[in-house]
Amino acid sequence: MPVRGALVFRTQEGLTQQGFSTRGIDGIFGRGTQAALTAFQHDSGLPNSGALDE
Repeated sequence: MPVRGALVFRTQEGLTQQGFSTRGIDGIFGRGTQAALTAFQHDSGLPNSGALDE
């Protein structure tokens, strides 16, 4: 079951504003959001977990 909710929605908004396409801002953590998050983590020098973590 995909992760959903306000945190995912805000994450999608932030990633999109930074130029990382999540393939939609719907509050559902799907493949598009995971790919965008992984790209953001890589570009930011963070571990590429693809997960919402600290």
